[in-house]
Formats: sequence, structure tokens, C-alpha cells
Amino acid sequence: MSEHLQQRQGIDWASVILHGHGGPGWLTFTRNLLVIIGIALIFRWLVVEPYRIPSGSMEPTLHGDPRWWVGDRVFVNKYVYGHRYPFINKRIWKGQEPERFDIVVFKSAEEDPEFPILVKRLIGLPGDKILIRGGRIFVNDEPLEMPPDLAANYYTTYGRYGVSETDEFMVVPDGHYLVLGDNSAHSRDGRVFGWLPNENIVGRVASIWWPIGRWRDFTGFSDTWWWRISSALVVTYLVWRMFFGRSWPVHGNVLGNALAPRAQLYINRIVFGWHFPLSRLRIIPGRKARRGELVAYYADWEQDLVVLAVRIIAMPGESVRITDADILVNDERIGSAPADGVTLEEESDTNGYFILAENADELPDSRVLGRVRRSDLIGPAPFIWWPPAKWGAIPPRG
Repeated sequence: MSEHLQQRQGIDWASVILHGHGGPGWLTFTRNLLVIIGIALIFRWLVVEPYRIPSGSMEPTLHGDPRWWVGDRVFVNKYVYGHRYPFINKRIWKGQEPERFDIVVFKSAEEDPEFPILVKRLIGLPGDKILIRGGRIFVNDEPLEMPPDLAANYYTTYGRYGVSETDEFMVVPDGHYLVLGDNSAHSRDGRVFGWLPNENIVGRVASIWWPIGRWRDFTGFSDTWWWRISSALVVTYLVWRMFFGRSWPVHGNVLGNALAPRAQLYINRIVFGWHFPLSRLRIIPGRKARRGELVAYYADWEQDLVVLAVRIIAMPGESVRITDADILVNDERIGSAPADGVTLEEESDTNGYFILAENADELPDSRVLGRVRRSDLIGPAPFIWWPPAKWGAIPPRG
């Protein structure tokens, strides 16, 4: 390796990693891990949180079981009623009002409860007069018309709230609700612990997400046409990105003036052979890479795994010599040397492809990283798809 390249080994080549900049391996890993954890915690606090159903109080709507990974897992919409401050029963802002028959997750109003977080169905609204008699629920002296999936439910007169015929136990106070379990005979619910304050409600159950055979959407969102179209597009995109192709940004002036900085390349993942997802194992062989092609490949640099996009200059078994002016492969001139002025003389190598950046100050190439193995090739970049003004095919060189 030349003295010029040795002096540049301290350059942070990992800065070309997608959507970010690199650094020492442990520092980059720690930073990325903290960012991922932070985003997950914020998303869990503000948007959606998974929750395990611990008991059978909501059978048959929700299957509960205290054993690990047995009961239903649900997603809870945490923004629909308004966000709460972490760890306290107080809302930062108030969203929509809870509606009758919503399935809600809430913090228990009891002291030292067996389950501090519960899930029940909201039955009584503020101002309602609730009375349970003969297995039915009466609201303001009228029998409550139940949804079809609850029509057969028999509600027992266990407890006092909604059961005793006094206003203290019949009339739901302002800002409070009566919640009941669908499995009335086996549910410790509002009949026992009383009216549930709005501030205790964590969110509304949106869906059962596990087990797969029990999947159910309680919002009706998945029945809309635009949900079906958008979900089909998302699935199509993910499948295409994993198996066939993906977008990749150009970082800096890595190819001279050929591409605009931050332009998006399309990387064809199938041409060189199909990789098993999330690995470099090539299951289906494709064609060999060609001289002059712009390719994306995996490179290990200073303990970081980065993805680079540069041109193939020499094939396996060919020798490379770079002078101040020319690039020679097997002593035959194929083009002008890069503007960085770095020279090199390499014997033939049968173990991989020699790749070269037109501006090595922006990107490391085989003068720094050595030859690229076929298994590290992701695919060629046949065209630019963004921005529209730069859209077009990328012809091979050399």
C-alpha cells in the first residue's frame, strides 16, 4: 500500500453508510443500538404498545393465560384518548372520548392488585345509570342493545357497582366509566373495584396480533379499501427490496461529476445471483460481474460493515497498475487515473474483483480494502431513479 493511502487510513470511511456516518466499530454499534432503543421506547409511549392478556376475564373475545407466550397478544392504541405523562395517571392532552363497547387497557384502580394492568370492555359512560338484572345490562332504565358478538353474554350480579339499586353504585360520575369483562362470571371488574377514572385508561385495544390464527382487527380499519391497497404496496415493496432490488444513495462526489450528490441508485439484487435474506449466502447463481459496471458490495472497514458503490476495473486473475495518468489492466490501458493521484502496482489476483472509485478521497476502494469477493457483491446499479432530473441509465465504462 502506498504512503499516501497509509496516511489516509484514519479517514472515517464508514461515513458512507446509508443514512448516517460511522466511526469505530463499538462506538457505531452502541450509538445505533441506543438510537433504536430510544425510537422504540418513544413509539411505545406515544403510539402503540403490545400487551399480553393475563387471564380469561375477556373470553371468548380475548384468550388469556398467565403462562409465557400462551395468551393472546394485542396492540394498544395509546394516542386515541390522548397521551399520558410517563409513570403517572395524568394526560398531556386529551384525545377523543372513550365510547361504549371499546375494549380498553387501564391501570387498576385497586390497591395491590393481582394484575396492575387490566383489559376490559367499557360499558358505562359518565352520567349513565347502570343496573344489571337477569343477565342483562340496563342503561337509564332501558335494556342495552348489545353488539352481535356480545348478544349471548350473561352478566352476573357479582359486586356492588351497577348491581346495588342506589345512586352511589348506579350513576357513573363525570370523568369515570364502568368496565366489565366479557366473561362476566369469571371477571373481577368494575362491579367490584368501582368507577374507572379516565386518567387510568392507557389506550384502546386495536387488534390481536398473536397467535397468527387468532388475528383480529377491532377497529374495522383493515376492512377499508385504502388499507388493503396500502398494505399490499408495503408488502410488495418489502418483498421486492429483500429479494430483487433496492434504492441506494450516492454519498458525496464518489464518481466525479457523473452523479449528483445524494442521488438514488437502483441496485439490482438478482443479477449476480439471489442471496438468502439477511445473509451473504448466494442460493441461486447469476451472471458474473463485468468490467466497468457500477456495483454495490459489502466491505469490512475498521470493524464496520459498510455498503459501497464503485466501478469494477479488473476481473479475477488480471493484474492492475495505476500510474499518475493511466489505469492499466494486464498492461493494457483502459482509462485515465483518478484525480486523487494515488498510484498502485498489483500482481494478478484470482480471488476477486478490483474496484476503483473516481474520487478515493470520498470512498475507499481496492487500493485500500483489497479485492472484492464475488460473495460480497450485492448487485449492479443500472440506473439513477432520483432525482427525476438525473433519471437515466448508467452505462458501463472501460
